[in-house]
Amino acid sequence: LILPSTAALLWSARTGERLAFGWIFGGLSCLVGLESAARLDWPAGPSIILTMLGMFLVWALVSRIAGRFRA
Repeated sequence: LILPSTAALLWSARTGERLAFGWIFGGLSCLVGLESAARLDWPAGPSIILTMLGMFLVWALVSRIAGRFRA
């Protein structure tokens, strides 16, 4: 999916850090999405995608706010 790599672009300019962040972001969102699917009895695929989208939106907001304070 595109969301982990896009979130990684907001994290760092170095390739290794982007790769590590993308893997962590993707793995964490998959775990949270599967857990919510199991607890709420939802389909797993859409739960993972919605979790990934929510995490990306929060990350984009946080990085935007942090970027404003750095400037």
